[in-house]
Amino acid sequence: MKLFERYYLCAALIFYIPAFADGNSRDTIQLHYSSGNPVVEVWIDNKGPFPFIFDTGNTGVVIDLKLAAELGLQTIGVETVSSPSNPVGFEMPVFGISSLRIGQTQLSLSEATGLDFSFMQRTENRPKGIIGPWDIQDGLVSIDNCAGILIIESSAELSPDSPGVHELVRQKSFPYPQFEITVAGQSGKAHIDTGSTAGTTLPLEWARKLSFSAPLDIAGTANMVGGGKTIWRAKLAGNVQILGVVLENPILHFIGGLPSINVGSSILSSGILTIDLTNDLIRFTSVKMNVDEGVLNCDVAERK
Repeated sequence: MKLFERYYLCAALIFYIPAFADGNSRDTIQLHYSSGNPVVEVWIDNKGPFPFIFDTGNTGVVIDLKLAAELGLQTIGVETVSSPSNPVGFEMPVFGISSLRIGQTQLSLSEATGLDFSFMQRTENRPKGIIGPWDIQDGLVSIDNCAGILIIESSAELSPDSPGVHELVRQKSFPYPQFEITVAGQSGKAHIDTGSTAGTTLPLEWARKLSFSAPLDIAGTANMVGGGKTIWRAKLAGNVQILGVVLENPILHFIGGLPSINVGSSILSSGILTIDLTNDLIRFTSVKMNVDEGVLNCDVAERK
């Protein structure tokens, strides 16, 4: 049997799309939403569609154990998975798949990790899996939450000299590309996590070096792979700059054991997030910002 190792953090614009050279393949896919998470329809082994969270904080494919059983997928190995709530790790089955498609985009994947999705505590519209952009490999991926669409462009690129374009940095010690973020004048590394419904979440140790307008209090519990973690929150006495967007005195969240600053879907829900997978570049253009709460919102009905 194959052995794998992976780390999971969770599970959880002006309307401008540039023109590109001839020959670019453009796939526009409708997004749905489950508890604030963007969801796409996925076909596995020519069966489907099945609702999968489109999670930029995930690599590879994660599939609900019930769906894997319904599809008759064969176990080909075991994967050791760890998270902030379970850093030691635990084993999860790995299933073989023949094909996986999002819209008209075929992904070169041959395996999916099994997970019991009941930990999400959702009784309606529960997703059947998780998939992210990093396995698409090349081209542009744009998540337009205001229009409710995902756009995959196979041969397009961002220009590093264009306004609002930022560099993504890959590190062997962290599974996802990161970008520079500034919190009250202090620089750090952050990653985009559309699988999280929160705003800006930092490792708990950051709370010791920041100033707040009121003491930290408990906001709730984060449901993560391997168990729950306490979420702390406080209103920052200062600004946060994320991909060119400035949040003034926002409410921040903190979780012990996070390896990186996490920018969730509450920050991204008002615009177009574009990731250049070929050149490791990223751009976010927002439409509307609610400064008091430190989140961004479209003028659309509340997502569920």
